[in-house]
This record gives sequence, C-alpha cells and structure tokens, in this order.
Amino acid sequence: MLLLLGGPSLVQFVTAAIVFNFAWTLIQPYLLSTLSRVGSGGQVMNTVNLMIGGGFALGPFIAGVFIDSSGFGGILIFSAVCLIASFAFIAAATSGRRQVL
Repeated sequence: MLLLLGGPSLVQFVTAAIVFNFAWTLIQPYLLSTLSRVGSGGQVMNTVNLMIGGGFALGPFIAGVFIDSSGFGGILIFSAVCLIASFAFIAAATSGRRQVL
C-alpha cells in the first residue's frame, strides 16, 4: 500500500501489483487453512470461497467509487482500515487455537 501513496507512477503501480500478487499467493493457503480449522464441515469453506469471489467481483467497483469521490487517498485509507480489521479477525479466530507443528 505504501508504494501507492501520492498517486502512483507506472513503475510504482506495477511494483505494487507484483508485490500484492506474490504476497496473496503466499498468504492465501495460510488463511484458508486457518479458516478451515475454525468451523466444522464444508460450510465455512463454501462461505470463504463465496467471499473471495465477491471481493474480486465487487472490489474494483468499490475502489472506483472511492477513487472517483476522494482520489487515491480515500481508497488507501479504506484499504488500511480493512487490513487492520482483517488482522483483528484473524487474531480473534486463532486465539486459543495455537498449535505447535
């Protein structure tokens, strides 16, 4: 996110996209395994896949609305709030469920 501050140039945007895609590839299996341990049965994983698909479908629209109304600063603030909220939800979901491998 920090790469996009101040209105990104082409190099900044491409670098941020590459970093995001690399990080998503590494983090997604951890997130999915953590969520699969939270619930029993396949309902949690069905919901998770629905939310991931919904995010991919609605994310560009929501980002476009924020960028159109308040520029890149608004979407970066919204993204930071969502990131902090997701860290809080992950911490809450994994507290008390620590496993040593």
